Amino acid sequence: HERIRAHDLALNRRLTAGLEDVPGLSILGPPDPGDRGSVVNFRIDGLDPMEVAHVLDTSHGIMLRAGKHCAHAWFHANQVGDTLRASVYLYNTQEEMDLLARVIRHVAREFV
Repeated sequence: HERIRAHDLALNRRLTAGLEDVPGLSILGPPDPGDRGSVVNFRIDGLDPMEVAHVLDTSHGIMLRAGKHCAHAWFHANQVGDTLRASVYLYNTQEEMDLLARVIRHVAREFV
């Protein structure tokens, strides 16, 4: 289990680092990837999360969840709209994190 956890954390760190300079992107939750588990939950100002998820799926086969992620009460209490969520696990690779970050950066620049 420790090797899986270490792999997940490395993926989360890589993705977080890759998203840091994306215009208008903000990550929800703790800033330290080690405190977020295997999830990176984020928004891009000016873009609808459902549309972004659809574009990533149809253009690159990247599957992200969009919405309130079964936490509607928290989202409403904190006045947060829908978000995107990337979940990583042992079957994901560092290269996939780089691809996701590149595609998100492209989408943010092209559509905002």
